[in-house]
Amino acid sequence: MSKHSKSESVPQQMQVKFEEITHLTDTFCAKHLNEEYAQLCRQLTAAPGQTHLKVAH
Repeated sequence: MSKHSKSESVPQQMQVKFEEITHLTDTFCAKHLNEEYAQLCRQLTAAPGQTHLKVAH
């Protein structure tokens, strides 16, 4: 899908998890939804890393 925007950037230590999750959501959105939903999913996935929230591993 499209290149990640600034609102989709995450700290380096979260990059691998972010890419794993967005690969799944991008694939789902490409099959069942559209690029707008894919972008929203990527932004929502990045949000915890941008706000320093704890995320369960």
